[in-house]
Amino acid sequence: MNSNLNQSYSLLTQDEIDTLVSFLIDKKNAVDSDVMNQQSIDKLIYLITHDRRQLMSMLDPLSCIDSEYLKKKNFRQNDQEICEVRVTTNEEGYLQLTAYNLTTSQTLEITPAIMSDNDAEDWGKCLAPVTFNRLAKNLGLKYTPETYEQICNQFSKINYGDETHAIPVLHLPTNTMLLETLM
Repeated sequence: MNSNLNQSYSLLTQDEIDTLVSFLIDKKNAVDSDVMNQQSIDKLIYLITHDRRQLMSMLDPLSCIDSEYLKKKNFRQNDQEICEVRVTTNEEGYLQLTAYNLTTSQTLEITPAIMSDNDAEDWGKCLAPVTFNRLAKNLGLKYTPETYEQICNQFSKINYGDETHAIPVLHLPTNTMLLETLM
């Protein structure tokens, strides 16, 4: 890194600037002001310009999901085919996620193992709405308002004992994120 300190960081692309601002906003409450000195900022900029994958995985743990996963499974032939994620619960109360191709009527079970071969086979009894949204977005799936409501109700019921309990903003996707994935 020391050999790069003299490198000019003044010319960043808009995408790089947006990533840096997003990271700083997300981390502003967790980072002591003493930590964010010029050297720390230079390191962040270096990560953005040289190792975007590592930085993005810090911002979005679901970024490891291959956006081409559905194509590789021959589930979706192209991005024009709209695919929906559907949610059910099994007899034990665990969530089951299924991708449904609206063009071909094919279904495909989605498990945590899509992120890692060594991961669990079930999602548990609930998913944070923001996690559900990121999963859908990263896989290029859409979902109905009813499915989103089901995810929210289950999350509230399991975590707070009441389906109608308000969910803290920390666990909710932004309106922009919702608009990208709602049908």
